[in-house]
Amino acid sequence: AANTNREYIPSSNLQITSPEILMTQNYPNPAVNNTTFKYRLNDKVRFSLRIVDISGRVIESPINNKLQDSGTYEFNYDVTDLPNGTYFASIEIGEQKMQTIKFSVVK
Repeated sequence: AANTNREYIPSSNLQITSPEILMTQNYPNPAVNNTTFKYRLNDKVRFSLRIVDISGRVIESPINNKLQDSGTYEFNYDVTDLPNGTYFASIEIGEQKMQTIKFSVVK
């Protein structure tokens, strides 16, 4: 006889979470003078935004360990000092990379 005992988990016990931080593709991309990063925080969180070159070297941390309330934000980043090339913008909580997007600078 088949075992007909089933264990059901009430849906209230399921933990489905969305990312704490969600960053959309920057615009304009490629960037000439500046570019805008748009991100959403689901909770109050301390985070950093790092700009990294193609070799993995951190160029700058325009947002460094900032505590910010939940909400949707835009951050305008000046790229005039960056040479032409491919870069990555990485949002981090502590040392953990939460999301990375690729963008280009073309002048």
